[in-house]
Amino acid sequence: MDDSVTFLSFSGAGRQQLTGFSIEGPVCLAYFASTFDRAWGALQTLDEYVARQSR
Repeated sequence: MDDSVTFLSFSGAGRQQLTGFSIEGPVCLAYFASTFDRAWGALQTLDEYVARQSR
């Protein structure tokens, strides 16, 4: 992977409502990568999630 293109896709309520687009440029990629890294970093680990679900 490189930092030339960002691909975003969005899912709607129905099976056929998947849309998306791409944006060229490393600045956009850096913004989205940073946003998702922060969001995922705040989530609980998979082990924690599984343990909570099996209670």
